[in-house]
Amino acid sequence: NKGQKLCIFNDHKSYVQGVTWDPLGQYVATLSCDRAMRVYSTHTKKKAFCVSKMSPSSPAEGESKQYRMFHDDSMRSFFRRLSFTPDGSFLLAPAGCVEVGENIMNTTYIFSRKSLKRPIAHLPCPS
Repeated sequence: NKGQKLCIFNDHKSYVQGVTWDPLGQYVATLSCDRAMRVYSTHTKKKAFCVSKMSPSSPAEGESKQYRMFHDDSMRSFFRRLSFTPDGSFLLAPAGCVEVGENIMNTTYIFSRKSLKRPIAHLPCPS
């Protein structure tokens, strides 16, 4: 199979600007201008997770608002190169945004290998 196409992932609706291989060989993760991070299983060759929206950490009572986690193509950077840590324990995804009150803060999300559906932390960028 060396040099041969194994499969095509065509779920994204816009340009994919970041792709990373899991060092443990279980996943391939992608990040796109369509504001979604997708994680695919290398074994099944199917989408394992799609992450694009998240609820606030402390929503107002009765509120179920969700916000988009990643910037769209209006972001003034092409940098969406997500990466697994060398031991495969964490996945870091740039081009993130977090709503803080009325403001939007740029951030990099950190996902644990044990929970790729929701970030465990984020690294806010200075204004």
